[in-house]
Amino acid sequence: MPTPVDVTHLSALLRDVGQDLLQTFNATEPIHANDEMMRVFKQLDDHAAEKIRDALAEGYPQIAWLEGELVDGSARSGKATSFWICDAIDGAVQFLRSITSWCITIALVEDGSTTFAMTYDAHRDECFHAVRGEGAFLNGQRIAVNGRKHHARAMLATSQPPFIGDKPGVIEAAGTSLSAMLADAGAVRNLGPTSLQLAYVACGRLDGFWEFGEDTFNCVAGALLVEMAGGRATNAAGEPYGLKSASIVAASEGVWQSVIQTFAAHPGLTREA
Repeated sequence: MPTPVDVTHLSALLRDVGQDLLQTFNATEPIHANDEMMRVFKQLDDHAAEKIRDALAEGYPQIAWLEGELVDGSARSGKATSFWICDAIDGAVQFLRSITSWCITIALVEDGSTTFAMTYDAHRDECFHAVRGEGAFLNGQRIAVNGRKHHARAMLATSQPPFIGDKPGVIEAAGTSLSAMLADAGAVRNLGPTSLQLAYVACGRLDGFWEFGEDTFNCVAGALLVEMAGGRATNAAGEPYGLKSASIVAASEGVWQSVIQTFAAHPGLTREA
């Protein structure tokens, strides 16, 4: 049985951490040197993640904490069947360049299934959350994907995971998929943090989102949001999205079907799924 989650407490926690980050964001000049960006990111991310981790450990001592996205996968894999996944600053590059596209995202995974998700945008004070079997919500109000039937003339979004320079297959898939979508879409944008773009699909602002490359920490919460909002979230081959998926396609049923059909016409895309 899924662990009951105190949504009010967790939304207050993410708002507290998010508003602290927003104060820092507003007081910080853009950082351009890569080494300095990494140093400041680690300092801010560690502090924010520690505050979230400590609060979750106090409230849910039986649930483990999966270490961050920059830790090697073998180092962060363990035997825990229930664990929190957190990206304390999804969109860190934008944050450090004084661009407002960033957010906080957490997800609870139990026995291989995401049962709870929350994404908080401090700039707009918007808190999205989803509970498996109960629905998806924005600031407490139920949300749903929009009813668009096809990706033609649709407003879509895409992104790329960090550090893909040594993954030529992911780079090729990103380019091929963008070309395939641009042939019919009304617009394709990259709005910054992956988790927030997925939340925008869940509430109907975007018609669909896709990405190639392993990006679990940024996708797992958003995938649940889209599913609980009545949409579909799978890999690029149409298989259920999971912790080891190397791609994601999320949209309403009609848009999802047309995107998956388009990708199926390009064998290289399904190979990278």
